[in-house]
Amino acid sequence: MRLELLAATDADYEVVRNLVPLYVHDISEWMGWDCPESGYFGGCDDLPLYWGMPPTDPRYRWPGSWRGFPFMIRVDGRLAGFALVRRLQEGAPPVYEIAEFFVLRKYRRSGVGREAAHGIFDTLEGSWEVRELLGNRPAQDFWRKVISEYTHGAFEETVEPAVTGPFEMLTQRFTSTGS
Repeated sequence: MRLELLAATDADYEVVRNLVPLYVHDISEWMGWDCPESGYFGGCDDLPLYWGMPPTDPRYRWPGSWRGFPFMIRVDGRLAGFALVRRLQEGAPPVYEIAEFFVLRKYRRSGVGREAAHGIFDTLEGSWEVRELLGNRPAQDFWRKVISEYTHGAFEETVEPAVTGPFEMLTQRFTSTGS
């Protein structure tokens, strides 16, 4: 398998918008969300901000220093997922966060997620924060392994309240220095 991690283009916005309900369905298990009566799981309300567009709802504005970095994940030229990264803080070093990370089920447990995550860390050098819901053991296992491999075990882990919402999060922090 040949993985491509690509900076998302304007044309990719609609593709990611179409994938987001699959992602939201997957995380609904950990968020405790019921299926909407419409049968349609919605999207990420701040999605337009990753492309530098105004939000559809004015409640979803990021602080001035934040910036979005959307990525497409492809395997052998086929769509395999997406990642949405936020720069939380400018400066030296900048601080980044994996905001949303989604790999289609067909490509899970094949190394695609690990390779994509490592590629993102190499692309955006700086300090990193990766968060998982405290109850989401599969995500915790995935990110612990990926980050431990990437940093050779040099990361910190804490339990913290979520930035938004009444959830507790497991947070890993580390520094990437690029490839």
